[in-house]
Amino acid sequence: MLTVFEVKKEISDTMKSLTRLFVSAIAAFATFYFLSFSLLLSPLGHLKLIASLVCAAVVARYTWQHTASVSPGLGGCVLLGSVIMGAIGFSAGFFVPLILHPEANQGPLLGIIFTGPLGFLAGAAGGAIYWRVRSKRKAERVLDGKTTS
Repeated sequence: MLTVFEVKKEISDTMKSLTRLFVSAIAAFATFYFLSFSLLLSPLGHLKLIASLVCAAVVARYTWQHTASVSPGLGGCVLLGSVIMGAIGFSAGFFVPLILHPEANQGPLLGIIFTGPLGFLAGAAGGAIYWRVRSKRKAERVLDGKTTS
C-alpha cells in the first residue's frame, strides 16, 4: 500500500514529465515551422523538409534533456529559456493572426520577424535572471548551513 507521500511524489513526477513533454513538443513544432517557412524560397526541394525535421528533433531532445537537469549552468539556463520563449513567441505570432484574420496573407510574418526573435531574446534574459536568482538562493542555503537539493 502506498503512503500519501509516495502518491504525491508519483503525481509530481507525472506532472513534471507531462510539462517537459509539452514544452519539448512546442519547441520542436515552432522550430520545424520556423525553418520550413524561412527556407521557403530556397532551391533545396525536399531537403528543406528533412533539415527542418532534423533540427526540430534536435531542439526537442535538447529541451527534454535540459528540463530534467537538476542544476544547469548559466549557458544552459539562457539557451533553454531562449528556446522555450522563442518557440512560444513564434507560435503565438504565427498562428494567432492566422486564426483571427485568415484572409491576411502577411499574418504569419509577425511570428517570423517579430515575436519569435523577441521571445528568443526575452527567454535569454529570463534564463540569465533565473540562473542568478537560483544560484544566489543556493549560496544563501549553504551559508545558513542547510543542505542543498
